Amino acid sequence: MDYSAFTTKHEGIVRELRNDVVISSGYVEENENPLVKSWRGLWDTGASSSCIHKRVRDYMHLIPLGTETISTANGSVEVDSHIIDVILPNKVIVKDLLVTSAEIGDDVDILLGMDIFNLGAFSITNFKGETHHSLMIPAYAPFFDDPGI
Repeated sequence: MDYSAFTTKHEGIVRELRNDVVISSGYVEENENPLVKSWRGLWDTGASSSCIHKRVRDYMHLIPLGTETISTANGSVEVDSHIIDVILPNKVIVKDLLVTSAEIGDDVDILLGMDIFNLGAFSITNFKGETHHSLMIPAYAPFFDDPGI
């Protein structure tokens, strides 16, 4: 079975899992060229879907395709939705990902949500004072093929 995976190593035990990811989109304002740029990503298991910061939307000239209601710590809010492609550190491209755009903090550009986690197997390991996180797409567990289990 073919798969693609990456592992990120952090010095020390960390409380946040981050990766820079590349974002592109063909759904941009008229007379604008599609842009491709690296952005600061934060893995968020509490996010059912991924969300970009409004500054990403504005920089890339993304057109809204509709609105979605999202739940935040401050309550529910209606936000624009967009279609983007996300290129993960392992060069896997998540194409045509439906995301929302909102104010998500000054130090993060995209919340990587469960819509990306669900594409594969995500793991976090803390060992000998270091944190490692990995994503393998697609998930592969050969022992599931064993009819004796």
